[in-house]
Amino acid sequence: MRSANSMSRALRGGLLALAACASIAPAFAGGPLYVVPAGGTVKTARWMGTVQVYTDQGSLGSVDNATANQLVANTLTQWSSVPTSSFRAVIAGTLPEDITGANAGSVIGARNGGGIQVIYDSDGSVLADFIGVGYGVLGIATPEYLAGEGSTQIVEGWMIIRGEEDFSVYQEWYPDMDYVPGQPTSGIVTHEFGHAIN
Repeated sequence: MRSANSMSRALRGGLLALAACASIAPAFAGGPLYVVPAGGTVKTARWMGTVQVYTDQGSLGSVDNATANQLVANTLTQWSSVPTSSFRAVIAGTLPEDITGANAGSVIGARNGGGIQVIYDSDGSVLADFIGVGYGVLGIATPEYLAGEGSTQIVEGWMIIRGEEDFSVYQEWYPDMDYVPGQPTSGIVTHEFGHAIN
């Protein structure tokens, strides 16, 4: 694998291309994002032990911070309960500040002490201004750093979830719609977390 800096630059470029493709094609998920060459073969990069997860301090669009954190907690329960997997994760704390397009470099491409950093992109500025993708991209996630050159142990990653629109404004046109804040975004959080864990 590459050094931390070159891997981060390569990931950012690759993610831009991936995001562009994801916004125009149906999503298919199968297999790991990263594999490590090992003795003429490749091994899947993976997390070891209980993964620490750190959540953003801001809101997730119309979804408040407490509800956004509950979506992440529910996702961790789902992924940690897969019977054929040893993967386990817990929310260990929050990021030092509310992450926006202006300060996203403090998380993405930077060493943050390990774990998975979850960015609530409330206004879409992280995806648009920092990553450079359009409104159709609802989230991006990836492992970012390995324990060292040639290691298969992932030690740090991140995910960005675009803020949820306030769907209650559509009640006038759809009076039977039963909108629960966070429900439309729940599956996106689960999907993107799958990318973050590889």
